[in-house]
Amino acid sequence: MHMGHNKSNDPAHKLQAALNHDTADVDMDFPRSYLVACQLWFTALSSSDRRVASVAVSAFTKGDETAAKNIVHVLPPAPVCPLL
Repeated sequence: MHMGHNKSNDPAHKLQAALNHDTADVDMDFPRSYLVACQLWFTALSSSDRRVASVAVSAFTKGDETAAKNIVHVLPPAPVCPLL
């Protein structure tokens, strides 16, 4: 199994998946397999879960990582972020 395909219920991994589901990762920080796993995870979410993920990303980009992690806890397990 490739890294990034394992799933985690940890809010930190869920937040990273939400943040990286549609990124090109121009800095090449993440393995391609992880980014693909994030895209597949997000695509499989229900529309209401996608809204939850978007709200969490918004909170994170406004500087409130704690709120973002509290928001994503309701989402299904997400790909394990290789950088955490």
